[in-house]
Amino acid sequence: TDMAFQAGAAQAKVEGEAHGVQNAPSADLIKNADTREWEIDARGQPVPGDTWTVFGRAARSAALDQMYLDLSVNAKIAMGGITKAAYDQFGAPIKAPTEVETELNKLVDDTKNAAMQISPVLASKLYANLRIDGHNALKAFNTKYLTHQGKRLKVLSERGVVMAKELAAVAIANGDYGEANRQYLVAQTHVVNSNL
Repeated sequence: TDMAFQAGAAQAKVEGEAHGVQNAPSADLIKNADTREWEIDARGQPVPGDTWTVFGRAARSAALDQMYLDLSVNAKIAMGGITKAAYDQFGAPIKAPTEVETELNKLVDDTKNAAMQISPVLASKLYANLRIDGHNALKAFNTKYLTHQGKRLKVLSERGVVMAKELAAVAIANGDYGEANRQYLVAQTHVVNSNL
């Protein structure tokens, strides 16, 4: 009888996991719907399964895992959309890092709050991982942003050097050596600032 019980429990676990995955609320439903509109199970819960049977525990665990995956994937896709929208069609940043950070933080918080309707454990686990993903997305954006700003500064400095040289040549031609010296110092400042 012990072997029969173990075989039955194993079968119930497999069937429960399948039931949980197939009947887990979708990420869109979790984030957009009022929980009062959800299809409720016998316990009055939107998540399939229970905590007292092998089938129920397996169904609940699988459903929570599926919801975690759905919410996580949707949030990561949305993070990519946030960072992509921070650039113009030429790849130049059109948003400051603080704006991107605010949008990423709001996404993480909204996703956590949606998951909290289902399970505090799900919300906590999701929040921790999405915080890391949000940090990594912001770090990648900041790296590109600073690289672009460095290139922009270099171009502006190169233009400044050319302009200062032209003005110094005009000043020398006019015999204004004080102005020529001042333009030389301006050019030198541009060179130092941009590491030319």
